[in-house]
Amino acid sequence: MDKRVRSNGYTLIEMILVLFVISVFSLLFFPMMNFDLSSQNFYLFKSDLVRFQSECMAFQKEGVLDTGVYSISYDHEIRFNKLGHVNQAQTIRFIQKEGVIELGNGVFIEK
Repeated sequence: MDKRVRSNGYTLIEMILVLFVISVFSLLFFPMMNFDLSSQNFYLFKSDLVRFQSECMAFQKEGVLDTGVYSISYDHEIRFNKLGHVNQAQTIRFIQKEGVIELGNGVFIEK
């Protein structure tokens, strides 16, 4: 009376093996993706700064760059005149990076 009944489900060993293979593949492929949000935020800020400066020059208007979407710290608001020049030089601090906006033409330099 030693009957073994095989069900249609998976065994514990098969489930562990599948989870192991999935974890190995995830360890191999996920480090290749760039999830560094602070550096992406930094480069997005740089591109928005140049875009806004170009808009001020093209439309001959003064403006203040909205920095609410970035996680940065700064001393003064970033204000451009009609020629695209900055009225006050300052240091912009991100989580891991730092940059300086020069007085005058508003060039952004990474530190």
